[in-house]
Amino acid sequence: MTDNLRIRPLARADYEQWLPLWDGYNAFYGRSGETRSTPRSLP
Repeated sequence: MTDNLRIRPLARADYEQWLPLWDGYNAFYGRSGETRSTPRSLP
């Protein structure tokens, strides 16, 4: 295991890198249209 793992709060700048992962999650479960899970807004 690596010793340089860092956990930090979410930031708005993370959204662009996170969104493709979220879209992949929905695609994996076959969710689209009304059944698609929508991301929650960042504060």
